[in-house]
Amino acid sequence: MSNSRLEAKKLKKSFGRGSRKLDVLRGVDVEFEQGKSYAITGASGSGKSTLLHLLGGIDEPTSGDVYFDNMSIFKFSSKQKDLFLNQNVGFIFQFHYLIKELTVLENIMLMGLIKGEKKDFCEKRAIKLLNLIGLKDKIKSYPTQLSGGQQQRVSVLRAIFNNPKFLLADEPTGNLDAENAQNVIELLLKLKREFNMGIILCSHDSEVYSKMESLFSLHDGKLSPFKSK
Repeated sequence: MSNSRLEAKKLKKSFGRGSRKLDVLRGVDVEFEQGKSYAITGASGSGKSTLLHLLGGIDEPTSGDVYFDNMSIFKFSSKQKDLFLNQNVGFIFQFHYLIKELTVLENIMLMGLIKGEKKDFCEKRAIKLLNLIGLKDKIKSYPTQLSGGQQQRVSVLRAIFNNPKFLLADEPTGNLDAENAQNVIELLLKLKREFNMGIILCSHDSEVYSKMESLFSLHDGKLSPFKSK
């Protein structure tokens, strides 16, 4: 079975109108392949998060399109959109957004339960994933009882629970110290190899983006291969 592809074509995004209009993306053309890792860097406010939200279908462009396996994600039916968001893409953000009233185990199981998987299956898979990263002893803990690095690693497991084709990570180490940031990136790359996921990561941290296979720079609304000084 061939790898899936996620592709942006002539993608534009503007906010406001008239003299107040701000053109954030001015025609982005890029293709990503499952199983490979990519980083998008750029100054704060350059539109990295906007691009990632469009690629994941949680925002809509002003013009242009995003294709998943040659199908426009903005022409999906409601059912196709739910399937895409729940099974084909996973999201990690700068903040972990774990549900504080749920245990670590329950937070990770959540995506499987939403998908309609049986509780026993979700529990076994969540435990297996926690074993994979050495956090099985935190199964019954609540998010507030974890360190920042542990919380983010749990959010990674929640995002990959349904084996998405692509993992979209928006500044996933932005709130972490250097050691925990390194741990999270190593986890992402480990999971990429384990589950053949594509990683599309936004970061301004060279210690983070240098670990990815391909690197792009977003500047003045345009995306281009990154060239270091």
